[in-house]
Amino acid sequence: ADNGGGTAGVNKHMEFGIERTELSTLARGACVHWAPPGTNSKLVAQIVRQLPSVSKGKVLIAYGDPDAGEIGTIYQACGWTYIGTTNASKHEVLSPMGRVYNTATVGSWGRKRGISYKKMWAALQKDGWVAQASSPKHKYVAQLDRSDDRLAGVLRRMAKPYPKRAREAE
Repeated sequence: ADNGGGTAGVNKHMEFGIERTELSTLARGACVHWAPPGTNSKLVAQIVRQLPSVSKGKVLIAYGDPDAGEIGTIYQACGWTYIGTTNASKHEVLSPMGRVYNTATVGSWGRKRGISYKKMWAALQKDGWVAQASSPKHKYVAQLDRSDDRLAGVLRRMAKPYPKRAREAE
């Protein structure tokens, strides 16, 4: 978990009424296919239990990517609060091989080569790279500081019903 905004964005903490250093982002990968059932949710639950002892974070945020077939099942199983979706952004680029990158990565590649973002992007476009909008992601939060009643109220007001897969909703 990253403390201080991470992939959540530099001002994301403001909607919760907390300091930037009080928002942590859980960025996780999938478990291997042969892991025992429930491994993902057990690992996430363990992080939520242990993080307050090593961090001053009050809120942990995580995302589910519908493009990857995710609705946040793990976070639902752990009892996290669903707070809706992110806004779509124009901060992705698609390589000719079909891999998606964030535009910040393009900027990093340019800096490593001593050229501007604009020149780096122009070179990539010549090689067949294209810009694309990202899809909205599902947002889930876990309250780490259970003693903060004000924060609990904020999260309750933000709560929305859990998303369901299309076949479950019928």
